[in-house]
Amino acid sequence: MKEFLVNVLPTNNTADTYIGPVFVAARGTPTAVQYVNNLPDTTATKVGVWKYSADQTLHWADPANLGMMMGMCSVPPVAGDPPQCFKYAGPIPVVPHLHGGEVPAAIDGGPDAWFLNQKTGYSTHGKGYYTYNYDPEADAQNNFSIYRYPNSQEAGPLWFPITFWAAPVSTFMPAWQGPTCSPTRA
Repeated sequence: MKEFLVNVLPTNNTADTYIGPVFVAARGTPTAVQYVNNLPDTTATKVGVWKYSADQTLHWADPANLGMMMGMCSVPPVAGDPPQCFKYAGPIPVVPHLHGGEVPAAIDGGPDAWFLNQKTGYSTHGKGYYTYNYDPEADAQNNFSIYRYPNSQEAGPLWFPITFWAAPVSTFMPAWQGPTCSPTRA
């Protein structure tokens, strides 16, 4: 994952365009996807939601381990309020999630499954972090996560936002032959 400029509605381009990658998978054949966080921190990002507002008072990634402060801050924050009351400044946490996929809970993209690109002074992973074949020593500083999707659901378009509040959308397309249906009359 990295920031890029995309023309969602191209002007002089006749080629198909996509906001993110498209995967075509076979039913019953697991697909492993490696998500790599190469996003800049909030000071270098061009994504406005991160640059100008990330509310740390809500249940969110909390890579600085400041804790949640719901209902404990002045609105707007004032000098003397705890650091959680102010806009987040640091590496951008991400969490993959496949909408419509029949997946184990560990890879369903919960709010604590995040991981960072830059780590100095921050936790590297959330307490719900997952990567396929996780090795606590070898994977302790990963800026990536590998999700292995079982592909057991019916065929159809699924999509996976890489959640960091402003989500690039990609498509996951299980493409297998479904059962043939004939109309019946009662």
